[in-house]
Amino acid sequence: MMKSIAIIGAGTTGLLVANYLHSVARVTVFEKSDRVGGRASSRKQGIKNFDHGAQFFTTENIEFKRLLLQMSRQGVVSRWHGRLVSIDANNLTIKNLADKDRLVGTPSMQSICEFLSKGLDLQLHTQVDSLSRRNGKWCLGTTSNKKKFEFDWLIFAIPPMQVNDILPRDIGWSGVLNNLRMRPCISLMGSIKDMERPSWDGAIVSNSILGWIGFNNTKPKRPLPISLIAQSSYDWAEKNLDSRDSDIKIRVLKEIKRILLLKTLNLDFCELKKWTYAVVERPLGKPFLFDDKYCVASAGDWCIGKKINSSFESATKLSEKLYRRVT
Repeated sequence: MMKSIAIIGAGTTGLLVANYLHSVARVTVFEKSDRVGGRASSRKQGIKNFDHGAQFFTTENIEFKRLLLQMSRQGVVSRWHGRLVSIDANNLTIKNLADKDRLVGTPSMQSICEFLSKGLDLQLHTQVDSLSRRNGKWCLGTTSNKKKFEFDWLIFAIPPMQVNDILPRDIGWSGVLNNLRMRPCISLMGSIKDMERPSWDGAIVSNSILGWIGFNNTKPKRPLPISLIAQSSYDWAEKNLDSRDSDIKIRVLKEIKRILLLKTLNLDFCELKKWTYAVVERPLGKPFLFDDKYCVASAGDWCIGKKINSSFESATKLSEKLYRRVT
């Protein structure tokens, strides 16, 4: 009989694992949000898409390149030929960054996860709030459905703190998970009415409350009106995550104007996205956590890195191990 697998989290890691295994097992993906994406998410406002999470990705992994080539043929991934620079905010010096094969989802970063979710048993807006193990099965309870779900295997594809909140203590991962620290980030999305754009398209910023300033409309298949994405430094986000949105906007917009040498910045849309768990401070150091006795595993970029390609590697290695267990 075909094994059943529950995956909690519909970001890149969870959806990649589901794609690898759904042909050999009955896979169900649970996502508390109303859409897929995780940190590879976008916000739609009118005709504009704002990539308020991951901005782009690069990879040298041959297997990942094969998947990206397939996505490229489907129009889901494109190269971003934008000019990227680094800016020292202390003296406003600008340096060009070396050209790389930078890739983005099209028409938004979220398109990648939307592509990966096709054909899957996807339970959106469904938060798993209880777990128990009985008779060799995992029993999942959700806030949105009184029905209990039973599975042979349970896979976490969410931040380690969220795993620790719900995982039964007899699994024995608490010590490992408690040693991991995720850092927050705050993204500001702005639609600009009128502005003379700088000669660059994206900037990694140092010595500032900001870590990134970019013009989302310069990415392929984005509409022409100027759309701005600014992301805070992790240090500043840790100190200001609980501040009022209005105060955060004032500080961030002031810093944007200073760096861009603008007297005014006219926006017809301005919104924040607060990422409580943006990146891991120090990765776990191995591609996944795995417990054969209890048939449970956990994976994500936090296991080995901070970027989308880390999600791919973690998902791939876990899927290879699980494939041998369920077939």
